[in-house]
Amino acid sequence: MGSLLESNAAAAVSEPSSQERVERLIAQQPQAVVALLEPGFRAGDDSRELLMLLSRAYAASGSRERCESVTTLAVQKYPDSLAVRVAHAESAMACRDWTAADERWRVIESGWDEFSDFIFLRHARVCVERDDLEQASTLLARFLRYRPGHAGATALQDIVASRRAKKYRVELVKIDEASPLSLELAADQRRIGNRRALSRISVEATMAASAPASLIVRRGEAAEAYPMVPASQGHAEALEGWRFSGQLELTPGAEIGVECSGVEHWSYRLKLEPVMEVLVGQQNWLFLANDVNASIDLFTGQRLLSQEERQRWERFAEGFKALQRERSLLFLIANAKEKVRPERYPYDKADVTVTEQVKAIFEAAALEYLDPLATMQDDAASYYPTDTHWSGRGAYLAFRDCLRRFGYDDDVDSQFRFVAQDVVGDLGSKIDPPATSATTVVSFIGESAVRRAFANDIPGTGNITMFTNELARYRKTLVIFGGSSVGAGGFARLFAYLFQRVVTLNLPGSYVSEVVELERAAHVIVQTNERYLTQAGKLMESLDEANPVAIGGKLAPAAKAELKANLASQPVAEPYFSFSQAILSPPERS
Repeated sequence: MGSLLESNAAAAVSEPSSQERVERLIAQQPQAVVALLEPGFRAGDDSRELLMLLSRAYAASGSRERCESVTTLAVQKYPDSLAVRVAHAESAMACRDWTAADERWRVIESGWDEFSDFIFLRHARVCVERDDLEQASTLLARFLRYRPGHAGATALQDIVASRRAKKYRVELVKIDEASPLSLELAADQRRIGNRRALSRISVEATMAASAPASLIVRRGEAAEAYPMVPASQGHAEALEGWRFSGQLELTPGAEIGVECSGVEHWSYRLKLEPVMEVLVGQQNWLFLANDVNASIDLFTGQRLLSQEERQRWERFAEGFKALQRERSLLFLIANAKEKVRPERYPYDKADVTVTEQVKAIFEAAALEYLDPLATMQDDAASYYPTDTHWSGRGAYLAFRDCLRRFGYDDDVDSQFRFVAQDVVGDLGSKIDPPATSATTVVSFIGESAVRRAFANDIPGTGNITMFTNELARYRKTLVIFGGSSVGAGGFARLFAYLFQRVVTLNLPGSYVSEVVELERAAHVIVQTNERYLTQAGKLMESLDEANPVAIGGKLAPAAKAELKANLASQPVAEPYFSFSQAILSPPERS
């Protein structure tokens, strides 16, 4: 074996075509490859081929420091080699030096016009480790433009989204019981939120002292003072001491105290306590918990529609029914997972939930709607353990039911096939380490010419995607207004295999006349997720009513810049282009 190893490795150095053989040997016997190559390296052979092979052998054998040393030498000697630069970045990742890895991937992305799109994916993994979630999201979006549906990238995307949305509760831990400062969270701050929402907290502080006092905040080595005002100011009764009421910019671990007469008293430490976001049900099925829509309360009937919310739905139903008299228009409810699989859920369903209330309003108005709950419950593969959304199979079932409601009775089952695939999912990504489960992926069997004609790639609300298909069975246009379930399982894309043009807008429960009239849509679907039914649907005349400025306010500046550059490369399709620009433009200063 040794002679074979030696001959193959030697050949690989002189014959690039033989390199694949040595790569296999590196994976199988890295120490033997190191023993073979090191003498030549020590004798002065610093050819690019030898350095690259030796670095891989060091990495495979666990000699990370030696790998880093060799790749650093290779960069110094061959700075213009892309392969060497990639090995240098991979070496930093192996050493878990995420700062160095980030810098090295950036050098490649800015210094080379052409490189593998997988570099975006590798860099995104580094950014996740560095907790730079905005940059990770941007890199993943770039990668998925080239490789839509890539399992590894979509799994990482779920992890990024989960971390960005991870919920915390603010706690103030007293670190000095003798401190004269009394500090409480303001009433509006006693809530659950993500890190970004909780970066500014509202506090109310009082201090019993005759001399003027200041509230002080320490973040690491830096400290900042906030003047306190006499406690009697603004109160009906005179009080002794000083007070502060307002917002503070804080980071976890920051300390809060008071300074009076030149003496500092450090009294409290800020703590962000993670909040349980996932319920583990029967057979390890995962469900939402502590989400902003209060899924548990919705299922158990603790959260029902108020009178005002009922009236909003009644007005919507009246207007929607009037539109249905004029065109083919369907309201689609994407079922909550706990409704589809109640036997897996740890709570008992109430007889009446918000869903039943909304459906009663629809039925009273004779509004055409689709609640595919029974269909989903009858198919074990419609939902899966680690995600809130339907699977590819579930998306297909909803797609087929919509077709039937629109009057198409074609047998489409023979045109699609389903395969199993392990994925993380939006709930699995909230578990550490991430949990995976098998889902079904649907694909079209027949000849297809589906392509994305326009996509602004804005995450979540405001996303617009347009599909065209010159080989479509139906020379018609379909418009879908909906939420995250429109993309889940490939729901919207399924229609694109049959219709000549499909336009989707992420505006859950909304209908925009401007879009429907412009597209001369033969059919329109207005979709919303079941847990959103506390919010009545909206009937809008134009996209401007969707408030693009407010949508854009949720995006970080770096993400906006990336998306704006992508938008500039898109064909100008109005009004979608202008709407997207309004989302991505910085707000006007007053």
